[in-house]
Amino acid sequence: MRTYCEHFVSLANVLRNQDFTVDQAHEVPSEHDLEVFLEQGLGIAFAPRSVLFSDCVKRVFVTGLDLQRTVSLYGVAGRQRTPVANMIMKMLRAADWSRYAI
Repeated sequence: MRTYCEHFVSLANVLRNQDFTVDQAHEVPSEHDLEVFLEQGLGIAFAPRSVLFSDCVKRVFVTGLDLQRTVSLYGVAGRQRTPVANMIMKMLRAADWSRYAI
């Protein structure tokens, strides 16, 4: 369980409605700790597609969950950015994000 996740309550409610026992779980403080649990075969996790895990972790796409998140990029108008920050912002704006759309 990642209680800091914006979908923690929604996902827990969906799982309870499907007769999953989510009250007996471990709270993990980071993605790294979650990956260690999963690599050792100590449970399952619901994580976004964008989370990077090692090849030791088996991924399965779950249908029927209506959980979405919005990621925003902000820059201060008028403030000069470093060439690297400027390049990253341009690359993120130009990227094709459609594969993440539901």
